[in-house]
Order: sequence, then C-alpha cells, then structure tokens
Amino acid sequence: MREVSLPNDWELKKISEIGEIISGGTPSTENENYWNGDIHWIVPAELADLESNYVESTQRTITEQGLKSSSANLLPAGTVLLTTRATVGECAIAKIQLATNQGFQSIKCNDNDDNLFILYSIRHNKQKFVRLAQGTTFLEINKSNVGKVELPFPKKKQERKKISSILASVDTTLEQTKNIIKKNQRIKKGLMQKLLTESNHFTKVDNFLKINMGQSPPSDSYNKNRIGLPFLQGVTDFGEIYPNYITWCSNPKKIAGKNQILFSVRAPVGDINITKSKCCIGRGIASLDPGENNLFYCYYLLNQNKNRFLAFSKGTTYDAINKDEILCTELPFTKDKKKQQQIASILFSVDNKILTEKQNYEKLSKLQKGLMEDLLTPTLRVNI
Repeated sequence: MREVSLPNDWELKKISEIGEIISGGTPSTENENYWNGDIHWIVPAELADLESNYVESTQRTITEQGLKSSSANLLPAGTVLLTTRATVGECAIAKIQLATNQGFQSIKCNDNDDNLFILYSIRHNKQKFVRLAQGTTFLEINKSNVGKVELPFPKKKQERKKISSILASVDTTLEQTKNIIKKNQRIKKGLMQKLLTESNHFTKVDNFLKINMGQSPPSDSYNKNRIGLPFLQGVTDFGEIYPNYITWCSNPKKIAGKNQILFSVRAPVGDINITKSKCCIGRGIASLDPGENNLFYCYYLLNQNKNRFLAFSKGTTYDAINKDEILCTELPFTKDKKKQQQIASILFSVDNKILTEKQNYEKLSKLQKGLMEDLLTPTLRVNI
C-alpha cells in the first residue's frame, strides 16, 4: 500500500470519529442457562469461512441471561465486525443482530450507509491494525488503539457510496465465480464416483501402470537457472493437473518422461499430477507410465481411489508408501480403450471448466486488489 497525499475533498478520519467502538465478551461456558438461546454470538474463526461480506448466521447462540452476565453487547445489523485478537484485521458486516466474543472491537457506524466503505477501507489498511497489535501469548489490539487508526475518507457521501458500489460489484462477481467452481467440483465428484466405480473387474496397479520410484540427486546440482531437467522433490510444486517447474537439476538420477503420472509417495501419500515434459523426480515422488492405456483415465482412476493407497501409508515421522504397496493395490480398472477415452473426455471437460473459472477468479482478485489501491488512496477518482 503506497502513502499518498489526499485531495482537498478527502480527509483522514479516526475510527472513533466514524462510529462507536463496541467490545465483546463470552458468557461462562459452565452455565448451560447462558447458551443455546435466541441471540447470535460469533467468534473470529467464523470470519475465515465467510464467503461474502456479510454475517447472516453464527455457529453458536447465547441467551439474554448469558448476554447480561458477560461483557458481550448486542450489536445491530449493519455493524462492522473487526477481529482484534489473535487474528487481527479481518472484518465483515453483521446482517443480523448479534453479539461477539472478546476477539472483536466492532464499529457501529454513525451513518449505516458508510459501513461497506469502512469495511473495504479497513481491509485495505489492515497492516495499520497489525502494526498496533501487541501481546506475548497472542496479538491483540485494544479498543483505544482501534479508535486511533486513521482511514482516508471522502467528505462526500455520494463518493463513498460509489466507491463501495464498484468494489461490491467485483465482490459479487467473485462470489458468483466461486459458486460456479464449487458447482463444477460437485459435478466432477459425482461423475468420478459413477464413471470410475462401474467396473467390477479389479486389477492390480502392476497390471496397467509401470512404476519408477524417484531418487534425490546431489543437492549441489539443484539450480534456478534452468540447467538440466526440471526437478520435483515432492508435492510442493504440484498444480491443479500439471506441476509448476521452479527448480532444475543438472545431475538427475531418476527421470519421469513426458505425459506420465506423478504420484506422491510420502507426506502426503497419493497426491498426483501429470508431467508436461521430461523431468527429474526425487524420493518423494514416483512416476507411473500408462503405456497404451489412456493417460487421463488412469490419472482420474488413481485420484478417485486415493483412500486405497492411504490405507497402506505408514511411518513414524511422516506417512509413506512403498513400491510394492502401490503395485499390489487393486482398482476397478476397465481394459476397454474406447471406454477409457470416453470417461477421460467427460472428466477432463469438467476439469477444464473448473480451471478456467479458477483463472477467472485469480484475475478478478487481482483486479479487486488494484481497484482498492486506486479508489481508496485515492489515485483514481469516481464520477459522482
């Protein structure tokens, strides 16, 4: 985030000037009369799972008696919920009346129409809160320090609303894109369950895949200068389907050919990718050659049956699986090459949709970050 001078029709406002800061609390968990009532009650961890800007429900509820017994306060809908303990600087807007635990310092805005602008401004200025946080056990920022944080603030309400509207429209598109991804992931899961379990003919992996166990090359042969072959030691560089080549090796010991399946043999066991070129593989990976069988059919078959491999995994320091255990695993394999092609084609088309939407999501996320920087500093002005 870059520091810039503000135009004349903007000003720096302390949060204490923008709204009332309200703390939270927790009723005693030993008194059952304080819990499972009609008052929604939220903790910071719930914001991590939030898929929009708004809190519409909470995992736990408290009673009126529980509220009165603690330092928790009943907050109206529209309140900006700001996490200030352990996890600092996360925020959302309450869409319902609720209370929070002591991990929040929430902002009841002087003008409820400003809550969305304040939400985006807090997110953009998150590091200001993090820098103020203190603590030996966990980071925390108190009510007084929250109130001292200054945010760039347009003097005209119409400008605040216009900025919020632009950023919210990107958020809406991001949420829609995420829902499309999830829908296609559910479709893929259902198709894999149906298409890859139809065969009643169980075959050992040894009968349709050739295995090559990895071996770590000398560490002094590792490089980032693209000398030798791309090198994969484990799943760190695995992508959605294909790995990301970051490290190279000038003295490879074990090589996986192009269009082979990469299989993680330890920590974690069973994660897979497909090689997009010849590469060096370390001891955390085995390569599996499908031979005349359809590459993607075998890829999806292994993916669907990951738990069968996990049943073998064992180890004192980390889980691992050996060559014999991989090869003796029996899977519902079809020898019919036409059937293999059909299954692979169906699943790959869904994977392509998922990958495309994930790429769209990444582009939108970058767009949103750029817009927040431009609109909230402001280096880009909106027409009002």
